[in-house]
Amino acid sequence: YNDWLQRNGYDRDGAFAEASLLADTGHINMQEFYERLSAASGIPLKAISAEFAISAEPNSEIVALIRELHKHYTTVLLSDSNSVYLRSILERHNLESLFDETSISGELGITKRSPVIFEELTRRLKVKPTETIMIDDSIQNIAMAESIGVSGIQYVSNRSLIMELAKLAINVSLAGQSLA
Repeated sequence: YNDWLQRNGYDRDGAFAEASLLADTGHINMQEFYERLSAASGIPLKAISAEFAISAEPNSEIVALIRELHKHYTTVLLSDSNSVYLRSILERHNLESLFDETSISGELGITKRSPVIFEELTRRLKVKPTETIMIDDSIQNIAMAESIGVSGIQYVSNRSLIMELAKLAINVSLAGQSLA
């Protein structure tokens, strides 16, 4: 969604923030989300849904990285998303097995904009926040996680993620090449 906003010259505020929050907490479905985006942007509904369908392709290097991390660590997908939309992507690309747990805001009714979601997740996993690393593209989401003691890494690029993980003594490789 952030990429779509950026490509189309919008910020995540006003009608765009409201549509996102409603979809992310399960109050509207993806069709209603696209309709709201279309109304706010003037971009035809079909163009928006087509653009989201294309952008639903997973980053193959990150999938490989998660697969490698999953061999040694508990991996969790915590996503602010519509449940049906995200679960269909996970299923279509056979990604469910990469995660020990999948927590989707659309099912939980709460987003990463609240520290409560991180408190609940660490409690359920029986881990201390200080034993947890959150990787997210949103600095605001990272700040929420860090507010309860979770370490945060802002995702900017595949390479920078590998380098940030190495700073935490987590050495992984991308396409067979260690970048740490």
